[in-house]
Amino acid sequence: MFISYFEPIYLRERCDVYIPYFYKQLQDYRIEEVIYLTNEDFWHSIEEWKSRNLWQLTKFVQRFHEFTIPSNETLKRAKKEIIPLEIFDELLKMTSNDKFQAEKILLTEPYVPLVQFFEKIFEKLVRMYNIEGVFTAKNCPSLEVVAKKYNIPVIHYEIAALRPYNYQFLAYYDYSGVNGNTSATIGYNEFSKEYDNNKFKLLSNNKILKLLSRNNFKYKKVPTPIHKYKIGAALQIYNDSNLIAFSNGYTSEKLIDLLCSKFDIDDIIIRNHPSTVESKLLSFKNIDHSKKAVEFINKCEKIITINSSVAFEAALYGKPVFILGQSPYEILSEDLNDLNKKFNYKDINTLERKKKINYLTFVYMIPYELLFDLEYIRYRLSNPKLTDLYKYHLSYYKEKYKKLPVEKVNLLQQIFSVKNKNNHKVLRLLGFKIKFKRKKKNVKKLKYSH
Repeated sequence: MFISYFEPIYLRERCDVYIPYFYKQLQDYRIEEVIYLTNEDFWHSIEEWKSRNLWQLTKFVQRFHEFTIPSNETLKRAKKEIIPLEIFDELLKMTSNDKFQAEKILLTEPYVPLVQFFEKIFEKLVRMYNIEGVFTAKNCPSLEVVAKKYNIPVIHYEIAALRPYNYQFLAYYDYSGVNGNTSATIGYNEFSKEYDNNKFKLLSNNKILKLLSRNNFKYKKVPTPIHKYKIGAALQIYNDSNLIAFSNGYTSEKLIDLLCSKFDIDDIIIRNHPSTVESKLLSFKNIDHSKKAVEFINKCEKIITINSSVAFEAALYGKPVFILGQSPYEILSEDLNDLNKKFNYKDINTLERKKKINYLTFVYMIPYELLFDLEYIRYRLSNPKLTDLYKYHLSYYKEKYKKLPVEKVNLLQQIFSVKNKNNHKVLRLLGFKIKFKRKKKNVKKLKYSH
């Protein structure tokens, strides 16, 4: 049995940000294996959400997060414990109703009323069930301190770098924290030791990009920019929880001020978050309006950010990156003292950096869909070696995303045969099976045969 915790976002105002995660879990996890720990708003009827024209229920978001809207019957059947919002009254009073400051406290330190609530709930649930782990999409020290008391692992998850639709969907998986307070650096050091004791072939950046690109995204055919900038800043939305709690004191404005003190303004370009509304950031001289982040990356000699995941994508494209805040990618960051340094190929393409990129891609990050596979979660809870985890994920990607998918069959089967069944043709040739699915207008398309 697992617990899935969803923090009330911004305390009372909205919870719809996490509705896609919530509905995805209701869809993919077995009802009898998860208890949901949420405030009451998560359980609104589907009709009520639809009446609000909720953006998170649009077809676009459903495709992006790969979920379907559950039935009201599913909502009724799910196990749940409701978090009373009155718990946060004292916190709001203490912060003079500053909800950003209130959220920062919840993200970075235990909040006594919430700890007491968790104590009560965990005591009851541990008596009733064998609790294997707790899921949370946000850091919650109040939750972590109680889970630790009962020796229950807390599984922190979030959408990771390389978002659809140009790349495969990846996610973070971390027992320590998400975005901030992560185990990425400790994990890398462990992975590096395992690698040094049992060397194996690491993938180049180009091979990683080729493996994880999708929808015919031609990463090598990004247009050559007309103008190159010495540095590009990837900014985030002002109320991003990573900026609120894990920015090391930086804001987007302070980041721009830092760059202006080091570079001529004509050598700087910034890429705003699509939801940015601050006038100071929108009026900067050079603003990138590229549709794809890679086009922005291509315009810059190096990339700087507080903790945007654009940094990882930039590293894959061989750019020096500077990360000012807490981030799992900070192991890739160059020293801030080298901000004006002219980097060459040898500075960037080192074995150490290659190990870090491979670790982040195939150990720290996981395929998004595996977040919702309890058998995979149980495999992770068995604490496999990190090099074994690397090989597991790499094999998974190769099997799922290979360009010419085939399924190996018994070599003693007949060398060649064609079968017609359910409007499919199955071709067996030299021990391999390839399925052709007949589409409309008699067009054939190669499809993987399970």
